[in-house]
Amino acid sequence: MNVEIKFRVSVVGLFIDNNEVLLLHQTTPPEPDCWDLPGGGLEPGETLLNGLTREVREETGLEQFKVEELLTIVEGFFPWSNNQLMHTLNIVYKCSVNPKPLTFTSNDPEVGQKGIQWLAIADLTSATCSTRAWQALQTAGLVTP
Repeated sequence: MNVEIKFRVSVVGLFIDNNEVLLLHQTTPPEPDCWDLPGGGLEPGETLLNGLTREVREETGLEQFKVEELLTIVEGFFPWSNNQLMHTLNIVYKCSVNPKPLTFTSNDPEVGQKGIQWLAIADLTSATCSTRAWQALQTAGLVTP
């Protein structure tokens, strides 16, 4: 069987405020119905930080935020459509926003009915988070494996 591999580079932000992180309800593949980090795929010719700024703005409405550091890179392989495999590289930046917004605006169809929320880190599990979100939380030392 011949499998076609698609490759995608994404940039996402881990926003931390006290004991909460900013997550959005993801409804689309490769991991639907879970909490995910704001961000997404790079466009051709786009720099990492420009892509992060654009994606965070599109998904949350946040215009001004601080990129603190490169946190980690999360690699993934997911079944895609017929005989296709998606190979993803997710570049995760630790970010902050001050003052902490409590409402968000998004017309992104990938954001599900639970919307965009600050969630208590203590309430998150590997079963409720996307792979990249959970690995970012682990790398940041916020949850244990």
